[in-house]
Amino acid sequence: MGESRRWSETISRGAHSLSSWISTLRNIGWLLVLLGGLATLVWRSGGFAHPISVRFATVVFVPMLATAFFAGWTMASRRHARPEYDWESAEYEYRFDKDDPRQHSQTTRITIRANRDGVELFKNRYRWTGNGKSEITILTPRQRLLTEWSSREAGWRYYYVMLDHPLKKGEPATIHIQHELYDSSNTFDPIVAKNVIEPLTSLKLRVIYPESLAPVSVLARERVPSRNGDPLWRDVDRQPVPTQRSAGDVVALYEPRKLTVGRRYELTWIWDQTRKSSK
Repeated sequence: MGESRRWSETISRGAHSLSSWISTLRNIGWLLVLLGGLATLVWRSGGFAHPISVRFATVVFVPMLATAFFAGWTMASRRHARPEYDWESAEYEYRFDKDDPRQHSQTTRITIRANRDGVELFKNRYRWTGNGKSEITILTPRQRLLTEWSSREAGWRYYYVMLDHPLKKGEPATIHIQHELYDSSNTFDPIVAKNVIEPLTSLKLRVIYPESLAPVSVLARERVPSRNGDPLWRDVDRQPVPTQRSAGDVVALYEPRKLTVGRRYELTWIWDQTRKSSK
């Protein structure tokens, strides 16, 4: 099963990369056609045998040819440097079951906007510190989960979602995802976090606790990678987060005012030791 998922993921990425390169080569081809047309005109006017034609070709066509290849290379570089879509907003809501604290769920809403025509595949990753069942369900109508696979590197899991239709440039789309999680080994760390690895305008991290698992304290932390790598992250800002009670639950919400690529934003909390031991 895992092998077939990897094959599916590889085929999806390969097809998408091939489509991008075909588009780039098409643009370069039109430039070469233009140069070929100009060369044909010079040839028919007397050929390259005449000294004046040779000088003309040297002075005009060689720089134009160099310019064409440079323009094509620049277009290809820009096309592949800019992502297919930008993230606009992300909202994560994490819940604990009141009857079985090892039963967790996370609802995710991510809004993207296409940077080019034909965007139809959304790629994302997540890392869960629990150990047990982890199932993804796509809640947006007509979108579907293509594949999910685990990386041996730091425990990341990757998944791909096929959108309901190919997006046009500038068109937004929202991906609504439900995670069902069961921490059978009871290894979950009390953290819900988002690593911002691409520009993001809006982020919400919300944790909903049943009254029996209400935290003693909650912190909102903005973090950057440590210079020496031990620990992996260090705080640049940390603030206590007041909790609110709603319909018998306790709610903690973190909405960073400003988001910076390369930083990590997280809600972390402390449980009462007696409650934690009863999990």
